[in-house]
Amino acid sequence: MGAHNETQASMTNTQGRNPRRHDSGAVRIESLTLLEIESILSSDAHYAATQTRNYGERDPLHDPADCLFRCPCGNTPVLNYAAPPPNALRLLSRPLSRGDGNAFYVGCPACGKVGQPSLRDWRAVIDWNYLTASVQAGSLGAVPYFNLAGLTAQQAKDRLNSIKYDLSLRRAQAKMRREQGDDVGGRFLARIDAYLGWANVAIRVLTTSPSPAPDLVHARPQVA
Repeated sequence: MGAHNETQASMTNTQGRNPRRHDSGAVRIESLTLLEIESILSSDAHYAATQTRNYGERDPLHDPADCLFRCPCGNTPVLNYAAPPPNALRLLSRPLSRGDGNAFYVGCPACGKVGQPSLRDWRAVIDWNYLTASVQAGSLGAVPYFNLAGLTAQQAKDRLNSIKYDLSLRRAQAKMRREQGDDVGGRFLARIDAYLGWANVAIRVLTTSPSPAPDLVHARPQVA
């Protein structure tokens, strides 16, 4: 499963209890109404529980290839835009919708390892980094968002969980408003999805066995 799909969060109720607490009364964000979501987002309890909305200066939709992790073989991967090879297509749970057959995917020219193709370059990069973080994890400084460098493992986990819950609520709010006819920009939603994906990458880096940190490498898209 790609990192961007891991956006589930839980809550108990909207009356002052910790919305990130999991217990027998927890419900999915997807089961909440827009009014309930906005009540949580505007509450003092949620404001206090959300550690930050300052994720860093870098825009996750801009030049995402600059943040690629190295391949597990040690070589530099490349963000491609072309017809994905068969081993990349096998990673998809459903076919790509674009008619020309081209997509973004990350591949290693040295060993042939590939990531999941996507119609979005930032998503292809996030899925590759999630895939390779378990092999090259070890330093939260490798993650260019959320200001995690210097935190203990528990501090980083708490920050990431609070960020994911806040982003998941804001994502659900935006989608519901769009369904009601409000003008919700596509890039606004994409940016939320990208930050959620990077939060999952960071958690993957945090929770795998320590090893040399993944390098941030420069790999511009290759256009077929």
